[in-house]
Amino acid sequence: MIALLEDTAPELLTALFVDAVAALDQYPDVALRLVPESDIGSGCTVAGGYRGNETPPALVVTMSLSLRRRAFTALHEFGHHLQRTNLDLGARLADHAAEEDLEEAACQIFASRVLLPDAVVAPLVPSRGPDSTTVAEFYARSNASRAACCVRAAELLAGGGAIVLYRGNGTVDLAASTGLIPPARFSDQSSTPLIARALALPGRTVEHDATVISYSTGDSHLLYGQATWVDGHIVAVLMPDNASWKPFAPPRPGTGSYTGPSKWATCDHCLSEFTVTDDVCARCATPRCPRRHCACPSNAERTCPGCHLTLAKSRFADFANPSTPCRDCI
Repeated sequence: MIALLEDTAPELLTALFVDAVAALDQYPDVALRLVPESDIGSGCTVAGGYRGNETPPALVVTMSLSLRRRAFTALHEFGHHLQRTNLDLGARLADHAAEEDLEEAACQIFASRVLLPDAVVAPLVPSRGPDSTTVAEFYARSNASRAACCVRAAELLAGGGAIVLYRGNGTVDLAASTGLIPPARFSDQSSTPLIARALALPGRTVEHDATVISYSTGDSHLLYGQATWVDGHIVAVLMPDNASWKPFAPPRPGTGSYTGPSKWATCDHCLSEFTVTDDVCARCATPRCPRRHCACPSNAERTCPGCHLTLAKSRFADFANPSTPCRDCI
């Protein structure tokens, strides 16, 4: 998507870097629509949506106290617009078994790269890859949100690992990973060794050589971890080996880095993380979880009566009741 804009609209790419919301508001091919925040005091993650059936297509962005996060969300939704209106980009997704997941990941990366281009990032990344203080530097030297900084840094990890953004109470706001199953969004990781140490030492950068990720099914293998406070949130880098902040970080027995394409997925119905197999739904072409859930829209999403966005089942506390708003609107 970056290459597409470099070839067709380089002036737009520059404008998006300077002020994404203002640039998209003036861009004639889309309509930027800011939706009032349902609870501006909650610190909820900014929500957004793409409505390609409108004329012009609408980028729906929930207003946020964070102008940085609003820009990231607007760019993310603009990424969906580019994916669905450009034949070459669309063709790359068409035959993929997890098309929606791939598109979502591509839009995240697109947004982070617009806000954090190579010219900004390259001088800040250590030769062995980013650590949590690198993410803090990204945030300090750009207009990018914490989430954008995490996604951008995760691209640069040397080997498998995850970069996770936690709220100030230790719950997960966002996770970007390669070859490592990340913690589920909104999950409470406050009792894991690294995050417990970070919470006990606010404002400090901390490390732990035997931390874990807490899943609904149990804990992960032992991981090397480093965490830094960034503007009221915690950013952590979790790696099974090759931790860039340590002189020597070998794999532990029974563990190892998988550096190829991710082989895991998160079920939108039961929120369980599972290994992707050949069991793919013939209708929606997405992998089924062990409980046989897939991503068919008939039972995987509905429209929130509060923000009017079409959201996945996991975004609702009571999905079956159509009058119940999403978690962001509660």
